[in-house]
Amino acid sequence: MISEFYIYCDGCDLHEVADDLESRIGQFVTPYGDHIILVNRKSEGSGPDLPPWDLGVNYDERGLTMDDQKDLLLFFHSLSTEFDRSFVVGHLTEKGQADDITFIEPDSSVDETIRLVLNQEACLLYTS
Repeated sequence: MISEFYIYCDGCDLHEVADDLESRIGQFVTPYGDHIILVNRKSEGSGPDLPPWDLGVNYDERGLTMDDQKDLLLFFHSLSTEFDRSFVVGHLTEKGQADDITFIEPDSSVDETIRLVLNQEACLLYTS
C-alpha cells in the first residue's frame, strides 16, 4: 500500500531561502513527531546545472488525519506565497520512485491541490 508522500520546494536555487524555509518547516512539523519528517537533502554534483535539492517534508498519510493533511497543504501554500516559491507534491510508488501529483503555486488557490492530494490518497488506498 502506498502511503508515503512528499512536499518539496521546486528548484535547485534555494541558497537564499533554505535556512528560513528549514526553520519554518521544522517548527511546523515538530508536533507531528515522526509522521512528518523534515527533509533538507542536497545532491552532490558539478557542472553548469545546480544539483537537485529536496527541501520540504516526507509524510506517511496513515499517521495523519485528513484535517492534519489539509493543514499541512495550507501551511505549504502560505510558504509558497510568502517566499514566492512553488512546491511539488507527490508520492512514492511501490518501487520507491517519486511520482509528482501537483504543485502548490504562489498566489494560486490551494483548494484544487487539497482535492487532488486527498483524492489521490483515497484512490491509492482503494487500488492497493
